[in-house]
Amino acid sequence: TVRIRELFDRVEVCKKQYWEIPKDERIAKGLRHEVGTLGYSGARVIEVASDLLSKALRGHYPLDSDSLATSSMPRLGQPFQSAEELVATLEPAISDLEIRLSELLDRRPRE
Repeated sequence: TVRIRELFDRVEVCKKQYWEIPKDERIAKGLRHEVGTLGYSGARVIEVASDLLSKALRGHYPLDSDSLATSSMPRLGQPFQSAEELVATLEPAISDLEIRLSELLDRRPRE
């Protein structure tokens, strides 16, 4: 449960950072794709991770995401049998998003 809560908190930080970045900048820096094209989407990672972690905090396994965003992320669309399995799958996706956000935010001019 501690790891689930930690991941949930990390996703919330990512969500705040992600939505503070203008859409054009998110597209230009690879955090999202143009409408009508395929590619990485930080918003989808946030949506699916939030959904799965919210369910995991309630402790009802097996669990899976109801989000349509899982159609482009098959690993996150599978049913998870335990917290350990969920953490092992979500942690790399969240870490990747954190790295992408950090790289972008570190390069932005300070106000």
